[in-house]
Amino acid sequence: MEAFISALWLPGEYVAEQSGFMPESLTYSIIVYGVNVPLYLFAFRTIVILIARATGLYHPDQYYLWPRLPWRITVKALVHLIIWFERTFRMGNRATGGFANALETLTHLYKPGHVLLGRAFAWGVGLLQPIGIKVERHLFMYAMTGAGKTTALITILSTWRNSALCIDPKAQVTNALFEHDLRTWYVLDPYGISKATSACFNALDCIKTAVKREGIEIAVLWAIRIAQAMIITPSTSRTPYFTDTARGYLVGLILHVISYHPENEHHLPYVRNLLINGYRVFDEETGKEKTKDDEAQQVLLRSMLNNKAFGGAIAGAACIGQRQRRHWWQCAFHLTGANQMA
Repeated sequence: MEAFISALWLPGEYVAEQSGFMPESLTYSIIVYGVNVPLYLFAFRTIVILIARATGLYHPDQYYLWPRLPWRITVKALVHLIIWFERTFRMGNRATGGFANALETLTHLYKPGHVLLGRAFAWGVGLLQPIGIKVERHLFMYAMTGAGKTTALITILSTWRNSALCIDPKAQVTNALFEHDLRTWYVLDPYGISKATSACFNALDCIKTAVKREGIEIAVLWAIRIAQAMIITPSTSRTPYFTDTARGYLVGLILHVISYHPENEHHLPYVRNLLINGYRVFDEETGKEKTKDDEAQQVLLRSMLNNKAFGGAIAGAACIGQRQRRHWWQCAFHLTGANQMA
């Protein structure tokens, strides 16, 4: 029993004595320090991590900071050699696929910047080492309902150091992270599902940014992109002319708002308002509307026809609008939700 206790407290001395080396020899000292230092460090690391996990102070990034023995390099080289051998000599002759064993799994040590997959699990016991992989291609996660997919995704995003775009219909990820994350969050929540204050996105600002970067000529291209994103011609449509016409008029109206209207009106809700109401004229004394029937739309079209900005693109769209006014409502239908985003 005393020998067992001695081996636990002084493993280096026990190994050196069992190997037959004299205490005065250099080999004895090398074995003592070579065994004691890694084992003591391993025990200290285990105790610190367990305490940190119990108190809520642990983070997977901390594990990588501890010194380690370089055994993973050897195992990885051996694994690559086995993969090469199977691809060269066994592929097509026998099954070569399979799950990684515990030793191969432990070589995937999580490092800051990797995708955290969780803790290592071997021989029915959860180990302390976090497992992670470097993202090179797409990742796909599937499991049955209630298996913890969302919980795993929350953990991955909480340790991810780069940008991420998350589609979160139930706001579970957002509510779990945005209040505690030091990074900047932009939550687009037009229906108020999450606890966060919804951010706003003004698509017309993209045009202004592009103009500053590439010149005034690029504005038409970006207006076309916005219109294409909002009015989509179905691939099965036998009459794409109607949606294409509505899209062309929307492009001209967007450019007209940017070039003719003040800065505070440069947003999609105002574009939608013009599309539906036109330029309504009111009596200054009575406050009643003076424009009747289609006069408000005619005033808008005349203003667009006189707008020579962007190489006549606005005037051209106004000509389309005069011929195909009955398709404006298709534009309005696609802009109905613009107030939620801009």
